[in-house]
Amino acid sequence: MSVENLNRVCQRQSKLWRGGGDRCSASGTGDRGSNLGSVDERGQTQSTQAAEPATPSTIVERLAFAIVRQREQQSHVTSRRRRVGSGDTVVVASLPMCSGNYRMREKQRKHAVCTVFTSRAWAVPCLKWRPMPISNESTTNVGLMSLCLHVADQTEKTELLLLTRSHIPLEVPLQVCGRPKSTQRSAKYLGLQLDCRLNYWAQIQHAAKKASRATASLARLMANIGGPTQSKRRLLLTITNTILLYGCEVWAEALEADSRRKVYASVQRTAALRIASAYRTVSEAAVLVISSCIPIDLLAFERRKRWVEKREGRVSTLREARQHTIQQWQERWRTATTGRWTFRLIPNVKSWTERGHGEVNYYLTQLLSGHGYFRKYLFRAGKTEGCGCIYGDADIDDAEHTFFCCQKWNDYRRTAENIIGPIEPENIVEKMLQRKESWGAVKTFAGNVLLEKKRDLDAIILEERRMAQVEVQQQ
Repeated sequence: MSVENLNRVCQRQSKLWRGGGDRCSASGTGDRGSNLGSVDERGQTQSTQAAEPATPSTIVERLAFAIVRQREQQSHVTSRRRRVGSGDTVVVASLPMCSGNYRMREKQRKHAVCTVFTSRAWAVPCLKWRPMPISNESTTNVGLMSLCLHVADQTEKTELLLLTRSHIPLEVPLQVCGRPKSTQRSAKYLGLQLDCRLNYWAQIQHAAKKASRATASLARLMANIGGPTQSKRRLLLTITNTILLYGCEVWAEALEADSRRKVYASVQRTAALRIASAYRTVSEAAVLVISSCIPIDLLAFERRKRWVEKREGRVSTLREARQHTIQQWQERWRTATTGRWTFRLIPNVKSWTERGHGEVNYYLTQLLSGHGYFRKYLFRAGKTEGCGCIYGDADIDDAEHTFFCCQKWNDYRRTAENIIGPIEPENIVEKMLQRKESWGAVKTFAGNVLLEKKRDLDAIILEERRMAQVEVQQQ
């Protein structure tokens, strides 16, 4: 980072640490942030004036925002910057810590120390800036003691993190208060996992693993047949989004990389399968539409955008932000390469997600996804020996043939059409969304057809397996 960029960051953070200008006046902040300095070519500090806050687009701003966001209502954070050797920088932060409830009594609070090492010089806003050279042979606690700071009695509360972009060993043995302590690849700070590259890859992996365990536990309560309704499933699985989106205002940009987005998308897809009572082979794009779940990366971008606009003084309602998110989702759904049968039935995600009535179940989801009691699907999964209709009126037995063409189900189809009118793949969902009675008629139609068809399919599959066993024995 150049000296000019470093000074610019210092100016931005000075205003941020004083409360953004609209939370506390200059007289009410004392000298907090007033002694903020910048670094010149010789590494000396210079006095700077506070500037308007800016969007956290750099590594330093992201880290500072994470601190301010969680601690702005608590006691102030005291930071110190010390130069170690010729190229390294040590940043030591001492802040009040407490477990669970942040509003505990003062005597119940304990102090911990977070020490951060970086191979590049960068600035952190502080109450008083006093850089002092320390020899390479000195240990970390020398600098702490000179600033009247000390680490906690338990070294487990002290974490060392090496921040660098270079491909060097990240686990370096050090001495803290005479005790051996090694740097880590990532450290938990204010609920976020900070990694050595500050690209939040550790946070994404940690949150995805935690949300996956929670989703798996809740999924055991949600059988496809006879389980909770869709609204109850959605309520239970909101915990998945809560875990995944924690602190996304800071790290949302990390999801722009497709490899990182897929980690979150996999967890969300598992939750969406439970909400829609769908087969696990349904694609991500299709199951998100059927279950009315907005893609997780778009939700993260939406929250970050609202936070940025709030900092810049622009007022935007949640409805306006959500409409923009829906438009992005619609464009992604239109250009997707999977779930094309579902797209044929539900081309407009806005009308589907904003409907005022109707819930999907195990049988209606088979109609919408095309994955279920259809020989084409079962043949692809290796469950049957052919993909033709078991009633002999088509060579391909798929969802379109079963519900819209097969002569076997003319009676059930005629009963539904007496309520909603003629149906075809292009208009069935549109008619379902018009009235609650139309939704119920299609739901009943799908259930009756698939229940009876399952009995016939099971009998044929058993017969095919018996014949295969006989052939094997004869050979």
